[in-house]
Formats: sequence, C-alpha cells, structure tokens
Amino acid sequence: MITRHQIVSGLTELTSHNIEVLKKLVRLCFPITYNNEFYEKCHLHYTELSRYVTVKDIPVGAIVCRLEKEEDSDVLYVHIMILLVFEKYRRGGLAQKMMKFLYDKVSKASFAIEYLDLHVQKVNTAAVQFYTREGFEIIEDLPGYYDLEQGDALHMRKKVVRDPSAPIAITPPISGFTLSKNKKNKSKVHDKEDTKSK
Repeated sequence: MITRHQIVSGLTELTSHNIEVLKKLVRLCFPITYNNEFYEKCHLHYTELSRYVTVKDIPVGAIVCRLEKEEDSDVLYVHIMILLVFEKYRRGGLAQKMMKFLYDKVSKASFAIEYLDLHVQKVNTAAVQFYTREGFEIIEDLPGYYDLEQGDALHMRKKVVRDPSAPIAITPPISGFTLSKNKKNKSKVHDKEDTKSK
C-alpha cells in the first residue's frame, strides 16, 4: 500500500483516445462492468464532470459523473456513476482529490446544482464510510438494486453549497453539459441498463 505522502498525482480528461483505460480500471476494481454504449457516452457527453487521477502520468483511478434534472421540477443535480482507485493506490488521498475536483466544478458553475447523488453497494463499508466522511447522507435503502449476489445498495446524497465567488446562477441551456432526466426520488433505472454483472 502506498502512503499518502508518497503520491504525487494529477488529473486528466477522459477522451476517445484513452477510454480503454477506463474499461480496464472498471474491470479491475468493480464487481460490475458497463456496456460499450455507456463508455461511448462517457467520452462524448460526460467529460465535463469526469477525470482520471494519475500518478507519474499513469491513470490509476477515475470519476465519471453526469448532470441530471429532476423530471417534476427544474432542480439540477450531479449523479456520480463511477468513483474508483486501483487498490495499490488507495488511502493515498486520490479519491478525495477527484471529489474535490467535482465539488469545485459544481459549486462554481454558472447555474445552480442542488446536490450530488450516488448509489453504493451496501456491503462495501469502506466506500460507505468514505462517502459519509465526504458529507453524503443515506436517503434510501435499495434491496437488490444491483444484479449481484450481494446486490443491496444505498442511495446517498450531498447538498451542494454554492461558492460565494461563483457567477450568478442562470437556467440552462448549458454549454458543455448533457442533461439526463430522472423522476424525483426514484432509482436510476438507466444506470442498471448500462451495467452487467461480471
């Protein structure tokens, strides 16, 4: 295990040229995989809020997020679909670095983003504890959410506090972002459509 003070890291964008790296990281780190359509969306539509974290210019982790809009209101939020770090580099502050990138982005956006949103496997206590430390709260228990033997999930959420230095919030259209619509307080069914068990 590499300790925090040993890691000099950076962030780099997801592109069509390096999307295979994301596939490899997911394969090594996640109990589920994603279909090819999902990865195409990542480099075509989700790049604004997604990054690799690198050590010595080698990607060792990734965050992939998308901007969404509640169906019954104008509330915008960001759904975190992937947050992972290769096992050798965990507990080195890399996940926090990616979360800081995301939070800085959404808190300073030129339009109001109300909250961050995610699902996490319930049995993954380390991840649940990490998100709790990052300010997320459990809002829903989702039995059998993932198509896995231990498929129960937790739906977690963190309110975004807008940076006082950010420009005045406006209503989209939003340059550089792709909106996905979801029903308020409902599970993200299309997340599951993008995934498959190993």
